[in-house]
Amino acid sequence: RWAAAAALTLGAGAGWWQHQAARAATWVRHTNTTRHPQNLQLADGSHVTLGAGSTLRYPTCLAGTRREVYLTGEAFFKVTKNPARPFLVYTDKLITTVLGTSFVVKGYAGQPGSVAVCEGRVAVQPRQGAELSATPNQPAAAGVLLLPNQQATYSATTHHLAKALVEKPAILTPQPLAFKNRPVAEVLTALEKAYGVNIVYDPLKLSSCTITIVFDDDSLFEQLNTLCKALDAKYSMANNAQIIFSSNGCEAGRS
Repeated sequence: RWAAAAALTLGAGAGWWQHQAARAATWVRHTNTTRHPQNLQLADGSHVTLGAGSTLRYPTCLAGTRREVYLTGEAFFKVTKNPARPFLVYTDKLITTVLGTSFVVKGYAGQPGSVAVCEGRVAVQPRQGAELSATPNQPAAAGVLLLPNQQATYSATTHHLAKALVEKPAILTPQPLAFKNRPVAEVLTALEKAYGVNIVYDPLKLSSCTITIVFDDDSLFEQLNTLCKALDAKYSMANNAQIIFSSNGCEAGRS
């Protein structure tokens, strides 16, 4: 009985000590006063590229159940993976939560906040009324889950978090992008795989459409424009980062 009581006392003492250590962590406020990005390394091995004129506040010891930093301005984060301890970036409008990935956060005062994902899964939510327990596996009800080549922008006027593709999507999975007399649906599927995007189209209208086309170093949107010009088609952006590809189809035997 005494041994059990001693064990409980020691356990409680250890918990108290860990709590006090977390509270006593020294916070650093680093402002990039240069005209060039600066590289920082956090205690957990995560890397931050801090934009010119931006400020990052972070603890010297990332203790506790969450790794938390505060950003004013713009920064690129490459976070060391730790599923047991989510990494949170606070700006004045948004909270970004990851387990380990890379992304860009913009949080300038008086401007819409935004988050763009380079790799992995990222949960974003408005800071007001935030659910701190939210993760990329269980995003907040008022938040969004972002995948590579996706971004979220928050409007302080409408209090709306809009999800879209980044301005210049990067190739995530290299695909052969040269086609000779191939179905247009096959071309669209290759673009989906290459950029990790979702292209919505009517397979019946494209069933008779074939094309010979080579995409060199063009961006995704340049490739779509080239495809649309060849087919007299068009594309538009929809909610949730979808691409809508619209075509009236092709006459049988004509590409």
